[in-house]
Amino acid sequence: MSKKRTGIHLVEANLLLQLGIPPQRTANLRPYCGWAWFPSREGLFLEASKLELHSEYNVQWHTQPGIRYTKHGESIICELLFWHQNKMKLLEDVDFLRNWSPGTFV
Repeated sequence: MSKKRTGIHLVEANLLLQLGIPPQRTANLRPYCGWAWFPSREGLFLEASKLELHSEYNVQWHTQPGIRYTKHGESIICELLFWHQNKMKLLEDVDFLRNWSPGTFV
């Protein structure tokens, strides 16, 4: 997320600093960004929910239809990186995502 916002890859910059090499890039603020992950729920995962955000986004799914989850299992269903030039639009998406369910479980 920090790379999307500033253009700086923090892990890469950290490694360069540890090697005594100063990073060449300077921060250049880009769109406002958010990152979220969504845990599994108990039951059989049937299908993914559609996302309708103001922001552009990349979603990485870690499941597929037909996977069964238990209440004791720990699993992430999906990860989401989203960004928008307008901070208020991004915050509207954050509010939407607070109640969004990543999929249908039975």
